[in-house]
Amino acid sequence: MQEELRRDAEGISEPSSEDEAEDGEETTSSPHKPLLLRKLSFLEKALEATRELGGKDEVAASLRKVGDCLLVLGKYFQAKERFQESLDTMKGILGKEAASAEIADLRNMIGICLHLEKKHREALEMCQTGYQMRLDLFGKEENDPDIAESLGSVGLCLLGLKKQQEAQDMLSKSLDMFKRFYGEKSDNAHVAAAILRIGRSYLATNSHAKALSSFQEASAMLERALGPGKAHPDLARCLSSIGDCHKALEKHEEALKHYQMSLKTMKQFYGEKTVHPEVIQVLKSISDCHGELNRVDSVEEMSCYLDRYKEMMVALKQESLQLA
Repeated sequence: MQEELRRDAEGISEPSSEDEAEDGEETTSSPHKPLLLRKLSFLEKALEATRELGGKDEVAASLRKVGDCLLVLGKYFQAKERFQESLDTMKGILGKEAASAEIADLRNMIGICLHLEKKHREALEMCQTGYQMRLDLFGKEENDPDIAESLGSVGLCLLGLKKQQEAQDMLSKSLDMFKRFYGEKSDNAHVAAAILRIGRSYLATNSHAKALSSFQEASAMLERALGPGKAHPDLARCLSSIGDCHKALEKHEEALKHYQMSLKTMKQFYGEKTVHPEVIQVLKSISDCHGELNRVDSVEEMSCYLDRYKEMMVALKQESLQLA
């Protein structure tokens, strides 16, 4: 089964309530970024200890957990490296040509990282390999959430390659499978993430009404599933995607409102000064909207958000240089 820390192109879930309870954090009010950083530090220390004392299977599992946490934090390259090392370790245990649910899942995770790095062809190949491995292992497509997740990942990669119709077909199959598994009327975060993904495919084909309806449905479902006042990356993505729809329709006031709501949700989840690719993108979108409104107050706001965007871009590039 997939870990609770899961993306998506685009959705990655937050630490489990058990992890939060152990840290003594209030889940509805305090930012998760410090929690995630503490969790990452703990997982990295556990990984080093496991390398010294544990077996290869335990090392592979520990690498996977570190990768999950890095992915949530927007550290796509580092996450990919951990997933790849975990995959190589599993192959060392089972054999280079071995197939297993864990190997299929790791291929999918590596593909997601490549997609987020905009390496869409490599991402598609990796996700398709993981998807096919799951089919070979478990037979025909049925009500399996892991196969549904793999379908969704393939769909996102196709969308990145601008193969919109193929992407929509895969994303629709993924959504249908999630609904069959969780229930047609279930308020479930996985179903909401699948609706969000298919909304992005509608937006890519300029089907703005369908896209907006999908994003609003996903947002409402997440709010019901998570509970009042709960911040979550997928909720922030829904809000920014609604903003994207309004921006495409030149409804800049509405777009600005939803981008600001998205930024607020991200800050609530990650913390005030998070350097995260998605936070950076929303800052740029807010600045662009203020520029389009062309009011006296908007010009000042545009400059303010543009400065914050540039500061975070510099910080992100510095992080990348340190890895080079």
